[in-house]
Amino acid sequence: MEIRASVNIPAPAEHVWAVFTDNLQWQYWYGVEVSFNTWNGGRSITFAEHDGIAETECPISGYVEGETLTIDGKFGSDTYTVRPDGEGCEFSRTARFRPGMSMPPAAQEKQSAQWKEELERLGKLVVSNYAPRPLPEGATEIPDRFFRHFKALEEYDIPEGVTRIGEEAFYNCKVRRLTIPDSVTGIGRSAFGGCFDLESITLPAGLEVLPDFAFSYCTKLKELKLPAGLKRAGRGAFKACRALRELVLPEGLVAIGNSAFFQCDSLKEITLPRSLSEPGECLFHDCMNLERVILSEGMEILPGGSFHKCRNLKEVRIPESVKEIGPIVFGECSSLKELRIPSGVTEIKQLLCYKCASLTSIVIPPGVKKIGENAFRDCTGLTDLTLPDGVEMADNAFAGCTNLSNVKCPEALVDKFPGTPVYYRKHGLCQHCGGELKGLFGKKCQKCGKPKDY
Repeated sequence: MEIRASVNIPAPAEHVWAVFTDNLQWQYWYGVEVSFNTWNGGRSITFAEHDGIAETECPISGYVEGETLTIDGKFGSDTYTVRPDGEGCEFSRTARFRPGMSMPPAAQEKQSAQWKEELERLGKLVVSNYAPRPLPEGATEIPDRFFRHFKALEEYDIPEGVTRIGEEAFYNCKVRRLTIPDSVTGIGRSAFGGCFDLESITLPAGLEVLPDFAFSYCTKLKELKLPAGLKRAGRGAFKACRALRELVLPEGLVAIGNSAFFQCDSLKEITLPRSLSEPGECLFHDCMNLERVILSEGMEILPGGSFHKCRNLKEVRIPESVKEIGPIVFGECSSLKELRIPSGVTEIKQLLCYKCASLTSIVIPPGVKKIGENAFRDCTGLTDLTLPDGVEMADNAFAGCTNLSNVKCPEALVDKFPGTPVYYRKHGLCQHCGGELKGLFGKKCQKCGKPKDY
């Protein structure tokens, strides 16, 4: 037994297939949960049986004439087919039940009608996504969401005379190359967000503000030249631009929003300009291949989460002008070997360097008065530590630092370093293993046999 619904769509079959695979929104079909994965421009169907069978991914290739997509469920299969038909194409959906499964005729008819409505709605979306969208002659702006989800736009030169690009104007377009004339002075939020195929874009020379999420998820964008007069870049401006290899931030840039470079995986080195006075939090969070960062003298605040999970970060020089370092700035920077804290810093906040496994030594400057929760937790490579007099420290600030062997700290803090030589010496134990020392003349360790040597 089967249920079938089909519609004729006045558009090329490849357009129908492209829009269909970009807009799959599955619920439950006969015991199978299905979702379409478009993350980073990928194309795959993910489905999982409800009885606990592991999830599976199936790739969707480019359109081939007569191509079908079939999803097998516990009670039947669901097949979608796109076939050329006259000047357009036929788009159909067919459900076939497994032996022993059935549905009353009235329910079948109702289901077929519902599916036909869904296919017709998708057909309208296909037409709207590929129909020409010329700007009116003499237009001075590209309206909000004007090219949003538009598929028939691979290259585009914005006409001279346009002064504003609206919010989400090109959001999730298939555009590969864009040229913006110098007449443009304003760009709206997420104007180019989700343009997974965008490889090249020219920005206007007079642009001063780059909005929030301007290029978020432009995953193929490799290079971008920022205007010399740029003053502000919004939050998430380059979020998940995974192919971005190099970016020069111009001198004169004053502010960068939160998570501006989140998951810029190809970025290896960057210099923050001297003019930057308003850096946002989590600027380079999860930039997995970032190796070197240059912070210019004059910077006063290093915000929280700035380099969190930059696992290949090997070198960062914090200028003496920095007076405040936020929490989790270097958390999980597992390749960071050395860190010098500026003398003007008075507090080391929570989780500053947790899980920095390659960090071997650190000197806390005399001006530091407080070390927060888990600040250096699980820094398993840390062997040498010097703490100044008068510093207050959370009990777990160095928890999990299992290789600490040379700790210099105030007497009041010694008990916060159990298992270290300084702790053993305070309590009259063998400084090598913590064993009990015995003997009237020349005490020896009852555990390792070594003589007392302090």
